[in-house]
Amino acid sequence: MTFLVNELTMIWKVLNGYRDPTNVSATPKPARSTASIPETNDTLERTTEKLTNELRLKMKEFIQSKPDLYCQVLKYQPVVLEAIHEEMKTAFGVSRLSKKAVIAFFDEMGIIFTSSDR
Repeated sequence: MTFLVNELTMIWKVLNGYRDPTNVSATPKPARSTASIPETNDTLERTTEKLTNELRLKMKEFIQSKPDLYCQVLKYQPVVLEAIHEEMKTAFGVSRLSKKAVIAFFDEMGIIFTSSDR
């Protein structure tokens, strides 16, 4: 089972532009943005609906920082939309983050999710 998780992790990294820092022939990974997500509700809503590269990167890093969640994603197991949405809002320090933006990100990344709203 560990072999499968390792292989899926490698595939995820390749598909999502991860660069191995030990590989000197690889193109260097762009510097991480230190800018924060806009705080105003109007700006935040427009930002999340457009799924900016910065927000996309923050969401990707959020998933990769949670080993259990990351493992679920790699195994194509469904994640609960509302739970992840609330965790992201807390982690990003914002009170509003559009569910549509999270759904759009999940769709782009091929992440399977369920919703308790259905």
